[in-house]
Amino acid sequence: MLYQRRAIGIGLNNPIPRFTNIVVLTNPLTVIEKPKSKDYYYIVRTDQLRAFIDKSKSFSCQKNLPSPTSIIHEIVKYHKPAAIDIYKRYNIDPKETMPMKERIKFDITKRVYICVFCNNQMVLQKNRNGLFWGCSNYPQCKNLVPAGVAAQVGKETREEYVRKQNFFTALFSSPPKLCPVCGNVLELKKGRKGEYWECSSKQLCNYKKW
Repeated sequence: MLYQRRAIGIGLNNPIPRFTNIVVLTNPLTVIEKPKSKDYYYIVRTDQLRAFIDKSKSFSCQKNLPSPTSIIHEIVKYHKPAAIDIYKRYNIDPKETMPMKERIKFDITKRVYICVFCNNQMVLQKNRNGLFWGCSNYPQCKNLVPAGVAAQVGKETREEYVRKQNFFTALFSSPPKLCPVCGNVLELKKGRKGEYWECSSKQLCNYKKW
């Protein structure tokens, strides 16, 4: 027991253990600039920890050490956040991180969908994954939005337009009905069973409703 106490720096004439405050940073590339005249805590990286422990055996005993919270506040004052452009670093176009609903808008007057990226008209298309709206300015602009998302955007635009109308404007202007599948304008037609609504993009979308 006596050997063990001496091994950690506690002799018979020195019964106080050598406690000290240490902050260990895990990033091996971290640059540590220790504030001057702050000898009640130490900051090291993980690759320096073993050497610090060996060196700490020669430290004198420290009494009345500050609380861990006060040390944290002291360190934060010297923290300098790194200004990193994530988009540039990983070669990401900021437009690609935009939510799908924000990449397209519905012009209720012209009855067309508009690309938010380049302000060109969107065109309904179909591939093996289903219907989608793609920018007519492709390949210069590669914006595309799933048809279901566009339909939701068109529905919300139409509902907002109706809410803002007063009684008189509603008599002379009515917003178009939109296909719930692809979001395109519905057309009123007549058949053997009577009138029915059909998607104007019937070559791609076969939605009908009587």
